[in-house]
Amino acid sequence: MNLSKIQYFFKAVELENFTRAAQACHIAQTTMSKYIGELETELGVHLFHRGVKNVTLTDEGRIYYEGMKKINDQYTQLCENLQMAGRKEVRIGMITRDYAEFPILSQFEKQERQSSLYFSYGEEEKVMDDFSRGRLDGLICPDFMPVVVSNGEEVVRENLSISREVLIYSKELVEQYDSLENILCNLPLVTKTEDATYIQACRERLQTYFEATFDQVEVVKEYHQQILMVNMSKGFAIVPEHTYYDNRLLESLLLPDEFNEMTQIVYHKQSKNQMLHRLIAYIAAQ
Repeated sequence: MNLSKIQYFFKAVELENFTRAAQACHIAQTTMSKYIGELETELGVHLFHRGVKNVTLTDEGRIYYEGMKKINDQYTQLCENLQMAGRKEVRIGMITRDYAEFPILSQFEKQERQSSLYFSYGEEEKVMDDFSRGRLDGLICPDFMPVVVSNGEEVVRENLSISREVLIYSKELVEQYDSLENILCNLPLVTKTEDATYIQACRERLQTYFEATFDQVEVVKEYHQQILMVNMSKGFAIVPEHTYYDNRLLESLLLPDEFNEMTQIVYHKQSKNQMLHRLIAYIAAQ
């Protein structure tokens, strides 16, 4: 039995026709028929009932098909595991609300000179889907963001960094509304995320500490859009301290620790990538 050609047999079972199966496998119909005949001779049983137009599995063929499907799946998984274990790269998706720097990652690369970290940016939904389907080894995202993978496999979350948060609003609004409480009650939160959990947490924390909170939310895609809208007195924002620079048009207020945002690295619990596990161990040791 040639395991590399077993897909011919699978395709014949799926399409119930040797000619269509041969076309799907990009081989001649005579090659398909010869392969099936040699397989039957090797096994000493008939695998198919041959009709005028279609073929169907015999009882022996059904037993062979179900058994070979399991063997093929195991072989495929074994090959993937071996490739993953020997890989010296780690592919990480980035879902962050700011342009955060993670020096610990560059420090790891310097220590593991044969390793390479590759980062994937883009729309949140696309990055999350790539991670869910195993196209990415890890994911860097805020701690409030839920991560669910397509096959229900468990994920592990490790803290990567923590950032202080700053409330910013225009000086013009202070003159217009007299107090921060009035600003919070009358203007929208300008944010880069649509995550309902995060937005609700902001509402509750502002209510707790300032006895005032917002009703409306304005979502933008980029940090510079966020700052522009706040500059134009279109709302207020909560941003990481390290991304905010003094602006003569804006007021800023460092928020209590309860507003701090934790950035985490998330990975599949069953990941076979040894370099990823070395990265996680390095992060944990710092």
